[in-house]
Parts: sequence; structure tokens; C-alpha cells
Amino acid sequence: MLTECDRNYKWKSSPKEWTFPLQKCLLSGINVWCPAEPEKIGVHLYGQSFLIKSPIECINGTWKQSHEDISTIEMTTMTHT
Repeated sequence: MLTECDRNYKWKSSPKEWTFPLQKCLLSGINVWCPAEPEKIGVHLYGQSFLIKSPIECINGTWKQSHEDISTIEMTTMTHT
């Protein structure tokens, strides 16, 4: 189990399998390390609103309005770089 604070500053535990192994992914157009089960962790900590994708993303180093549908989260797993 891993323990972290939720948005109300209350401690919440989640299975370590939701976090590890980390995987490379794109988040708002930026290459980052993501947990193994990002949707499960996000909903567990922040509720269903976590699944709504941000309308802003990084494009060529600049934050811009996305032209994609924002109704669901999109985390794209990257291949080896």
C-alpha cells in the first residue's frame, strides 16, 4: 500500500500496483513518468472529475487551447526513446 493526501488533505491508501511500474506517457503534450494505473489513482484521490481532460496542452513549448474533445482523459503510452 502507498499513502498520499487527497484534495481535502486526508490520507488515502492505494495498492502499490496502481503506481508501479512507472511508464512513460504524454500528459498535456509533455513527456512524463506516469503510474501504472493513472485513472484508478486519480479517481481514488480526486473523484470522477479527474477523468475530464484539460482543454490546455503544451504544443512546441507553449501552452495552448486543445482542439480535441475533452470529455475523457487521454494518456498515451510512449515507446522507448
